[in-house]
Amino acid sequence: MLARARERGYRVFQADALALPFESGQFEAVVCAEVVQVVDDPARLLAELARVCRAGGCVMVSTLNRRSMLRKAYRAIQSRIRPGPFRLPIRSRSPTELVKAAPAALLESAGVAWVLSPSRQVVFTAALDGQVAPLASNFILCFRRPRAAGDAG
Repeated sequence: MLARARERGYRVFQADALALPFESGQFEAVVCAEVVQVVDDPARLLAELARVCRAGGCVMVSTLNRRSMLRKAYRAIQSRIRPGPFRLPIRSRSPTELVKAAPAALLESAGVAWVLSPSRQVVFTAALDGQVAPLASNFILCFRRPRAAGDAG
């Protein structure tokens, strides 16, 4: 993916997601796609994303949806087709779990975008859980990095 991005003219970096090679507050927006499901400590990842996001900025984290009926059905079918100890090291999480893991002083929840597969329809909600959650294969949790008291702008 890095090579493809370079070919398209993007400036790319490869780094440890828990120790990003950027200055604190360097970005207005930070997007973390499908990484939180493969880290052991989501709080540490969210703290690092918050660190590189400037006050007033936005952090978006997409991941697999723990409550997805589609994913549960897929796993059930897969276990019948290929039984055994093979398991990918993926940890499905919930929006509530990630909000609780977020460093409270650095990130506030701003809502959730639910990705309804296979339709690719996206539904935005302020609630972290609800009727649409079991229908979504993935979600994008949106955080705001609050401004400190006295910050301009």
